[in-house]
Amino acid sequence: MSKNNCEKKLEKENVCTCEDCACECQKEDKNEYLEMAQRIQAEFDNYRKRSSDIVRTARNDGIIDAVTRFLPSLDAIKKAKQMITDEKTLEGIELIDKEFTNSLKALGIEEIEALGQHFNPSFHNVIAVKTDNSLEDGTITDVFQAGYKIGDRVIRYSQVIINKIENKKEI
Repeated sequence: MSKNNCEKKLEKENVCTCEDCACECQKEDKNEYLEMAQRIQAEFDNYRKRSSDIVRTARNDGIIDAVTRFLPSLDAIKKAKQMITDEKTLEGIELIDKEFTNSLKALGIEEIEALGQHFNPSFHNVIAVKTDNSLEDGTITDVFQAGYKIGDRVIRYSQVIINKIENKKEI
């Protein structure tokens, strides 16, 4: 059957009734189905990626919520280590502290480095200022409360004391 006859049949009935399996209208139908299948596959891939991101975010939010509730206990352990004088008791508390810290690392949570670092408002909150001309301006001299982060997301900011150099005015 010629191409013109095929198009005429397609126009009248909206269905190709050609007996020639290689006619143009059947090739067009195959291409349409292929394009539709490719679009559906792309949509499904996008859906899968979005779902994966949602699950990852929900998991991290759950971890952060749970860890936030335990951080005061970790702070108490660190304070207890400073106050205990008995060697055996201190050894036990250090073991607890080490296990707690290892558990946080397993969850992807790390302590924000602060002591001796330059003040960074993205990770540190200043609670006091000291003056020591032997140190650079903005250097963290003491950490009052440790901060923690998961990836680049801060769970709790470090509470720090920074150095501020006084400007000396000459007369």
